[in-house]
Amino acid sequence: DKLAESAQEAGFAAVLEKPLRDGVLVQTIGEVISAGRKVGSDHC
Repeated sequence: DKLAESAQEAGFAAVLEKPLRDGVLVQTIGEVISAGRKVGSDHC
């Protein structure tokens, strides 16, 4: 929890724990891309 909090404060979009469960990496990448599109659309 402390690592995730520190990572978020540093600007990281996600923290993945090992071992990765099936689909977690792909799901997280999709979420980060979707969040980026929402943020990016506000600046256009």
